[in-house]
Amino acid sequence: MAIVIPSYIEKAGVMGAPLDFVWKGALDHIGPVETVNKMFNLIGYKTTCGILTQAAGIISWGAWRLKGHTDVSVLLQMIEASFAFQVHPHYVNRNGVDTWEPKDEPAAKSAADELQVLLWEGLNTKKWWNDYYQPFDSAFHSAYLVRHIMPKNKKKVFSKWLEAILARIKEIAPKPDEEPVEDEDVLTPEELAAYYARHWGAALPPEVLDLEYDYQPSKREELVDRFLHQLDWRENPFLRSPEAIKKMGFKGTPYKLF
Repeated sequence: MAIVIPSYIEKAGVMGAPLDFVWKGALDHIGPVETVNKMFNLIGYKTTCGILTQAAGIISWGAWRLKGHTDVSVLLQMIEASFAFQVHPHYVNRNGVDTWEPKDEPAAKSAADELQVLLWEGLNTKKWWNDYYQPFDSAFHSAYLVRHIMPKNKKKVFSKWLEAILARIKEIAPKPDEEPVEDEDVLTPEELAAYYARHWGAALPPEVLDLEYDYQPSKREELVDRFLHQLDWRENPFLRSPEAIKKMGFKGTPYKLF
């Protein structure tokens, strides 16, 4: 199934708009690295699935804004795969297409490459699966970068969506209020698995990102299952085949929630 532009981004009219931003380099337009600021507090304190959903949504705005100025097809495929990653990391091979550190020019390609790097870092199974912490940088730095590359007359539109979506996901997927376990050996295997699962959270569907969509948490599993069904792993190089997923020890039927 072809990847289509979300209606709320299409309505914003950012796709194909002339490039009107100053480009100093891929790392010159991300967020601060040693400061806890308002954006830090707005983006943080979510489950891993919540943070990844935020990152996917933010980066999706950037990808569609750049479409027509550079090839964003691989970036859009990675965004799609990131929702399957939430269901289980075995779904995703983040190295299905090489991800390169961006060069500084041309601006559109450099920006798209940096967005792919940020999302690629969030899809690191070894780092984020069975862990207390979340891929915060994927959402935090992309928020600054995407706002920078938005058409000047659309920055407020993006910022309004961003503020609202961060508030929505804070309600849907808050990080559990508990300190990190200093000594995991004090927990039984079952307790440890439950502890990690709480901080990973429940997979969210792309519909969460549409503020006009009346998202109901009670429909979450139905929406995630529908999303999995429509994925075409043959067309998306970041998605593994059902056979490969099963060989990795996946329990259940690939590309079905139930």
